[in-house]
Amino acid sequence: MRPVLLAFFLCSVAFPLSGQLTLEGVWKGTLTTSLHGDRGLPFELFLYRDGSRIWGRSYLTIRKDSTIIMDLAGEMHRDRSISLREVRFGGDRVRGPLAPYRRRYQLLFKKGLFDASLNGFWQEIREGVLDEDRKRGRIFLRKEKTDKA
Repeated sequence: MRPVLLAFFLCSVAFPLSGQLTLEGVWKGTLTTSLHGDRGLPFELFLYRDGSRIWGRSYLTIRKDSTIIMDLAGEMHRDRSISLREVRFGGDRVRGPLAPYRRRYQLLFKKGLFDASLNGFWQEIREGVLDEDRKRGRIFLRKEKTDKA
């Protein structure tokens, strides 16, 4: 009888936790404008996934009244690393090439028992890979908790 009760208890505790630690949902944190900077701009990601494919939208607040919204596409790899790229301005139907603000993201999805994070790097996409003016920086995000009442 005890093993049955123990199994029921473990399932009832683990099942609700598994839904909150997925990649899908809202992530909030900062995006630094250099590799060694510790001050960052407010940055949010909304992600959803179908198998290894990932889609989403990013919100980068550069001033109190100015936010850059971009649509994203990418994939999750077996080691939980994620590669994303900006594919167009958010909400814009034009599918042409972007202005000079094209970025690529390399993130690592870490999930603990009660917390999840996405941390990594971003870099500007330019013609010259070794271009000294190419912008790059770091990203630190935490999964936004959803209230289920």
